[in-house]
Amino acid sequence: MSTTLEKSGRVKYNQNRNSDSTTGHSEDVLTEGREYWWNEDFLELTANRLDFRDCRNVADIGCGTGTMTFALSRYFPETTAFHGVDTERKHIRKATQRSRKEAKTSGQQFHFIEGDAAHIPLGDDEMDLAFCQTLLIHVEDPTRVLQEMKRITREGSWVLALEPNNLVTSLMFDTYEQTQYSIPELLKIIEVRLRCESGKRKLGLGFNSLGDALPDLFRRVGLKDIHVWI
Repeated sequence: MSTTLEKSGRVKYNQNRNSDSTTGHSEDVLTEGREYWWNEDFLELTANRLDFRDCRNVADIGCGTGTMTFALSRYFPETTAFHGVDTERKHIRKATQRSRKEAKTSGQQFHFIEGDAAHIPLGDDEMDLAFCQTLLIHVEDPTRVLQEMKRITREGSWVLALEPNNLVTSLMFDTYEQTQYSIPELLKIIEVRLRCESGKRKLGLGFNSLGDALPDLFRRVGLKDIHVWI
């Protein structure tokens, strides 16, 4: 999974879904397993790299039920306020319910609000850090999202994106037997994956393997001091 950061940022989010829909966006993957996506050593290393000690206001764009907000919150000062934004009302409700318990133990503030990443309901230059996780791969215009994330962060602050390249798994082998592949058969599998990616994009639902292109997108919106960690 590629982690791309940048000094000074802005954001956008467009899920093309109704907040009152029966099935919310990403609901099938917002499971308990998501709590274990990130190794604690990696999160601590990220906190040290970006010096989370200096952050007083943090925005999680496309926060879902707040999983990443709460996972990262332990690495911030007690005085930090977290602002989660998501288009799905039911996700915001779940995050808000959990935040009451988290606030009691950490002393931190958590605010979860319904909103579109293409038009983030936060003011200019308010955040010390704006981040997203597996959001940009699902939006029609990731550049617009990054511009919005840039808008809400202070000059000299960080924009952090954690996004995958899901196509890479088509060329990964779990067993030695799989390395005895048939080139024509493997090409068929890759073609199917590429066609699925193309179809998703034509529907305005994003590009599922955006991770490696993030540095280019960051440059396009005028972000500087770009760092990439895999």
